[in-house]
Amino acid sequence: MIGIEFGPYYNGALQAAWNANEEQFESLLLDAGWRGRRDGVGSQAMFEMLSGLHQLRNEGHAIDIVAFNGIADEDQRTRFADLPSQGPHEAAQAENIGRAAQAGPYDRVLVLVGNLHALKKPYNFGSGRFDPMARRLEAYGSVLSFGMRHAGGTNWSCQRDCAANQAEANASFDRQPFIAFNDEQDDWLSSKYDGFYWVGAISASPPKSPGYE
Repeated sequence: MIGIEFGPYYNGALQAAWNANEEQFESLLLDAGWRGRRDGVGSQAMFEMLSGLHQLRNEGHAIDIVAFNGIADEDQRTRFADLPSQGPHEAAQAENIGRAAQAGPYDRVLVLVGNLHALKKPYNFGSGRFDPMARRLEAYGSVLSFGMRHAGGTNWSCQRDCAANQAEANASFDRQPFIAFNDEQDDWLSSKYDGFYWVGAISASPPKSPGYE
């Protein structure tokens, strides 16, 4: 199963797209929260990745998908209301993923999420210290969390405006992309993630559908 960082209120439309044929898929996926979205989650690159996974699914591979990002219902809103800072959002993310994972006999659940949500240690932000999604997700089973390292370039982010912004390198490896478990000598990793993935230079992927059609 693949978890994508879209609100759970889009999950019904997402499932309709996922169960459609190739001719219907693009239009239905655009209706599942993509239209008018200007951040990196709604990017062309993410859309193309899901299109490729959908094609594999229609070829017979057992791949499911879920939208998990944020409060799903009033029950969650009430139960998590007393958590500090961003805690309610992170707790809802983890519970939504956990519930979806328990709904089927999945070998693996791959969650695509930003580095903050992927942290496995408490984080101080705003009004208090909270447990990020990956830390809370450990209540449901074994979790491997990987942070991204790159050689710099541009990313699509919403700072003053949503645009292609410069991104400074956070690592340097003279090799092709790879995944590695952490090195206890590396303070950036040892207490935050289980490892990292190196992607080299990065380039901004603009929104798939920035305006309403």
